[in-house]
Amino acid sequence: MKLSLSVRVAEPPKQKDVLAVPFETLAAKAKALGYAGISMRASVAAVDSPPAQVRAVRAVLDALGLAVSMVCGDIPL
Repeated sequence: MKLSLSVRVAEPPKQKDVLAVPFETLAAKAKALGYAGISMRASVAAVDSPPAQVRAVRAVLDALGLAVSMVCGDIPL
């Protein structure tokens, strides 16, 4: 079974719009621990994120060979 790590593990308590560590660090740690993918949340890239930010996130994932298993945009509920 392929495993995916949620970026929620790197978000501060009661905050869902920022990461407590750089995304590059989290992604590299996920790869080193054997995860095949990342479960993305708005804390990394939201529906209103600048295209350059989304491209930078994609470049990190591509460089590490990680897939995106889920995307959760920033939609208020």
